Amino acid sequence: MPEERSTGWKLMHSLWMLWFLTLGFFNWVAFVYIGVRVRQRRWVLWGLFYSIPLLLFIVIDTSDIESWPVDVATAALLALGVASVLHGFKVRKEYLLRLDARQRQESGHAREELRGVETGTSPQARTERALLLAIR
Repeated sequence: MPEERSTGWKLMHSLWMLWFLTLGFFNWVAFVYIGVRVRQRRWVLWGLFYSIPLLLFIVIDTSDIESWPVDVATAALLALGVASVLHGFKVRKEYLLRLDARQRQESGHAREELRGVETGTSPQARTERALLLAIR
């Protein structure tokens, strides 16, 4: 559990929250990142949703700052920017739990593979042995 992890580990794996300092324009990157990192499709989808203000500013003509499309894009930027920050703080603990479990699982597999290589029973060791026998 992340409770066993150091404060440094928690802080290091919370750096994705710095994307929230982009005033709403790139907050979506944080959700896409954590979703991909721990394979949570819903967070990737939230990231795509939170990218709407940026897409609006790319698509609309911002030369007339008094136009209603600019007003809509600005309102969306503010609303979704605040919502994404609150959402990010809400999912941080779940993200750290999932990341911790994933890292422990991966390190467990790595240990098993190392043990298998040492004993010669891993698929890689068997393949290497077969190649060596074929070469002789």
